[in-house]
Amino acid sequence: MYSYCDIWQYSCKFALNISSYKFVIMEHVKIYIDRKERVSPEHTDGAKLYILGEVNPATHDLWKEEKGKEDDKIVENNESPIHLKEWEHFYSSQKSLNPGSYGYCN
Repeated sequence: MYSYCDIWQYSCKFALNISSYKFVIMEHVKIYIDRKERVSPEHTDGAKLYILGEVNPATHDLWKEEKGKEDDKIVENNESPIHLKEWEHFYSSQKSLNPGSYGYCN
């Protein structure tokens, strides 16, 4: 899991490439997670999006909204690379939903 320091470094405009001692400019994009505007590097991974959106991976999944009639896609909580585009929308939902069971369990 990532610490607060990892998140702080993750949100910096510049990153130092230690092996070659030069600065690399990271492009940032604005995205929405659960209707809240967030700023993220355009090259990120699912685990960092869960942290950025304050999504608890034990109880919730993170989904990327797709345009048109396409099915929304789940964002895996791992370090697989994700390329973000400006104004993309994400939302979280409970991992297990059983709407017919509310109030009827003995």
